Amino acid sequence: MLATREAALKHRPPYRPDPDPIGPVLARRKALRRTVGQLMDRFQAFRLCF
Repeated sequence: MLATREAALKHRPPYRPDPDPIGPVLARRKALRRTVGQLMDRFQAFRLCF
């Protein structure tokens, strides 16, 4: 049927969704919050010693 209409098939690469652009940003933000929280905990523990 394609030959009778002189059409050609184009081969396309397999579908790959774009990586989530916000994921790495949120991961860095979460890691920063953890780090700040740990520093605050250490500071409060040090402060309670005196």
